[in-house]
This record gives sequence, C-alpha cells and structure tokens, in this order.
Amino acid sequence: MRPGKPERLPFLQGLAERIDGGRTFALVAIGVAAVSVHPALAGRAVARTGSATGEASQSGIAQRAQTDAIKPISFTTVTRIAKGTFEITLTPSPAEIGGAVDRLDFTKTWRGDLEGTGSGVLLSCGDPKAGEAGYVAIETFDGRLGDKTGGFAFQQLASMHGGSQSLRYEVAPGSGRGALEGITGTLQLTIDDDGTHRYQLNFDA
Repeated sequence: MRPGKPERLPFLQGLAERIDGGRTFALVAIGVAAVSVHPALAGRAVARTGSATGEASQSGIAQRAQTDAIKPISFTTVTRIAKGTFEITLTPSPAEIGGAVDRLDFTKTWRGDLEGTGSGVLLSCGDPKAGEAGYVAIETFDGRLGDKTGGFAFQQLASMHGGSQSLRYEVAPGSGRGALEGITGTLQLTIDDDGTHRYQLNFDA
C-alpha cells in the first residue's frame, strides 16, 4: 500500500489478514411581484406624472432604507481542520447476541492537533473475507483539540458490499464536553505502509 492511501475498515485491523488492500472510506429564491394598472386609471396616472415622479422617488428611497434596516444578518461558519496520527490497540471480546456479532474493545492515543486518549467498542457482523460485512462503533475522546480542552464522542458506521466500501466517521451530536461543547465534525483516515494511522478532522467548535 502506498503512503497516504485511505485505510481499510478499522474492524479489519482485528480481522485484517483476511482482507485485500484498503480502499477509500469516505465519508434561494428571489420573489418578483408584477403590478398592472387598470385602463380607467391610466389617464389619471399620466396627469399626476409631474408630481408623482418626485413622490415615487422619495417613496422608493424610504422603502429601500426600511428594507435594508430589517434585512436579516447572516453568519458564515468556518470549518477548521485538525491533522495528526493515532495509535490503536484492539482487544477481542466475547461475541454478542448468541455469537452472531463479533466484538472488539479498543483504546487510542491521539497525537497532533488532537492530543489525548480514547476508548471504544466495535461490533461487526458478516463475512469480511467474502467482502460482505459491516460494523458500528462508538468511542470517546478526552484531551485537547487545538487550544481547547474537553471531550466528545465519535460514531462510526461502515459496510462493504458488492466490491464497494463506505464509512461514516463523525462526531456524535451533542457529545461535546468542556470547552468542546457543541462541536460537530467528520473524520477521514489514511494508513501508511508502516501502519501509521493518520487522521483529518473537519470540525466546527
């Protein structure tokens, strides 16, 4: 595998030797009003043209000023990027639901813009060797993101089917704590030839 190539599904780290190379997992309308003038009023409108022109001009200015005064203010949220690496340790645990669902417990050490530790649970089902499987995982993070200290949780949903693979890896809504309360974001993973796990977290906090 070449450096920087997206990593294979994380649960394959526990079942990794059975799977071929990794693949990508990623994860105003304008209203216009038309006004018509009744023919009976057309002559009267023409007769008042001289005085009405000035009045209309002043009225138009006043209306525009009023519209500008109540125009809603819009705010743009800037998404930031955090990058770094992490180390993961997977521990097989007894299967769940009568042995139909495999379970892996794991811990992580994060370095880079995310600095801290985490732990989680991963549940998988299917036949990875045949390319038909899926998993869900939930994990916590405690530490520092940039200059903010706190914690939050990640959630993962992944599947492989018919030769394609997909992964949603995102901050669990409402999970932020401390200075990271309210954080949202998505995470992308890559794995180097030497096994180094690299992340890019696109977030708002």
